[in-house]
Amino acid sequence: MMQVIQIKGQPFVLDQNVSDSLTDIFNGDVLWGDYDGDGDLDILIAGSTLNGAVTEIYKNEGSNYAALNLGLLNLENSSVSWCDFDSDNDLDFLLMGTDTTGNKNLPSAILYQNIGNDNFEQFEAGLLGVYDGKSAWGDLDNDGDQDLIMVGDKGEIGVTRIYRNNGATLFDLVDNDLSDIYNGDVALGDYDNDMDLDILMIGVVVNSAKEGKHSDILRIITPKKEIDQSQ
Repeated sequence: MMQVIQIKGQPFVLDQNVSDSLTDIFNGDVLWGDYDGDGDLDILIAGSTLNGAVTEIYKNEGSNYAALNLGLLNLENSSVSWCDFDSDNDLDFLLMGTDTTGNKNLPSAILYQNIGNDNFEQFEAGLLGVYDGKSAWGDLDNDGDQDLIMVGDKGEIGVTRIYRNNGATLFDLVDNDLSDIYNGDVALGDYDNDMDLDILMIGVVVNSAKEGKHSDILRIITPKKEIDQSQ
């Protein structure tokens, strides 16, 4: 059940009116974000229902939320992340998961560009498709735009990818020696206060030295020259 809870002292209080306007999902993701820049929080959801997958944006109309019904791609095993990849000061988003339409079982990564007037369109970014994944956006090379790191599963194997936003063709795959993980998550932050972003990763990695063995990882990784703007 999708529920929105208000804080009115303690305990939390269910906002039944708002909750009833949202689609109930599982095995997915949900985010707040002000996609239309009007000063209030809208909702982005992606996941599964008993009748199939759903991806939807709900516009905050004050007393309730209204679905935009944009016909976004519906993915199973999905996750979403807000971003502003084109640096135009509004929220775009990345959708990852499994495309099961037409009897397919295709790992996917779809970047949606905010084109204004409550509308989004697919942007051809050439990203690797994954499911059961997570993504994070941040300026890894300190050039003023948002780069992407993503982890996930592309079919019995984990992947970790870094894409540099070059502002022209937009995304270049960056060579890296990070562990390929699945059933995990990734976050960016500057834990050592040196003015560049570090990477925090958790998940399962296949150890090539021990075929078929798996281990959980939690690693903080500092930037290397291969993701520097001078490359």
